Amino acid sequence: MPNIDDWVKEKAGREVHFIKESFVLNGATRAHENLVWDMKVAIARFYTNNLSEEVKKGQQEKLAQGWIPMRAKLGYRSVGENRHKTHVLNEAVAPLVLQMFELYSTGNYSIKALVDKMTKVGLRNELGTKLSKSHTHEMLSDPYYCGEILWMGRRYEGKHQPPHGVRNSHGR
Repeated sequence: MPNIDDWVKEKAGREVHFIKESFVLNGATRAHENLVWDMKVAIARFYTNNLSEEVKKGQQEKLAQGWIPMRAKLGYRSVGENRHKTHVLNEAVAPLVLQMFELYSTGNYSIKALVDKMTKVGLRNELGTKLSKSHTHEMLSDPYYCGEILWMGRRYEGKHQPPHGVRNSHGR
């Protein structure tokens, strides 16, 4: 993917206007202006790279503590202060999530039949609409509901409480 410099130089008459800086990048931009531009680009690149590193460090710290570094999954709610939130069972939704797992474990329900049944008993997604078949399948396959966290291909032991009765292959 070409950068802005390449795009501007590729064809005569192209310009990029930076209103806040009162700067125009075009084929006639002077050497010292290009130097300033290059320095701003380097600083912006450093800022985004550093921010990415800090976010990843924060995510790893949260995982090491046993918590998932994202919004609460269906059946859970977030509690705590900003940047220190954990997830606890949502008393209103967790019993329905557990029911979904129990019904599926009988072998008597396809994903579609399970979605239809759970919709009838009131299980909805975060937007208040019917669960999709793919979301339902993801939930049934997600080790989170067994007390584990799957993050970037690695498993972590979670501190969150699984819905009562949902077990992983380790009997947890």
